[in-house]
Amino acid sequence: MARILGTFALLVSLALSASSCSNNGRGDNKTNLRFINAVPDVRSVNFIIDFDIFFKDVDYLVSSGYFDIDTTPHIFQVTPSNSLTTIAESRSSLSSKSDFTFIAYGPSDRPAELLLRDDNEPAGDTSFKLRPVNVASSFSPVNMYITTEPSSISGTTPLEEDFGYRSVGEYAVGQSGSYFIVAADARTGKVIRRSPAQNFKERAVYTVLLTDAPGSEGPMNIVILEDSEG
Repeated sequence: MARILGTFALLVSLALSASSCSNNGRGDNKTNLRFINAVPDVRSVNFIIDFDIFFKDVDYLVSSGYFDIDTTPHIFQVTPSNSLTTIAESRSSLSSKSDFTFIAYGPSDRPAELLLRDDNEPAGDTSFKLRPVNVASSFSPVNMYITTEPSSISGTTPLEEDFGYRSVGEYAVGQSGSYFIVAADARTGKVIRRSPAQNFKERAVYTVLLTDAPGSEGPMNIVILEDSEG
């Protein structure tokens, strides 16, 4: 099960028997999928596949971890735990022997979903790989930085520039070590959020999510997911 690392909110994985990210030996009709709840203003959600509840009462910023699923066409739906109203839906077939992430995100009055194909192949023996994703509706666009010095981003080249809502960046490769993720207003340069130091490990693969924060917790969260340990 992929570990999930939180920066401004506690993230946990559901206790279930999830597969690893390796697809060695998997049949052609199987693949990996994980679900992440990034809807900030409902208590919990249900993740439904083909009209059956796969995961029930999933709290904000909880992930299922990767699990096996067949590659036939599926209907993916998300509902609040106490309602039958669908707040996110996607109809899709999944490629075999791959890794996918389904994210439900945004406020419940204008919800959305994102189905990502993950590239969990390691970058190199001493490097890590990172993909940025912006699903924070409350503040856009942003410049996103990865830096060893959190006190100033002056003169630092952004990892993503003018990074808008619902944007998915390309994978970037860096030398393993301790870094900070910084999100700044793309128009004024003012820092919006800064993560604590994060150790990015050799051969590991990460996704960095900008997500809406609940209530008065601020304009956004920065969430770091370890997709593969390499």
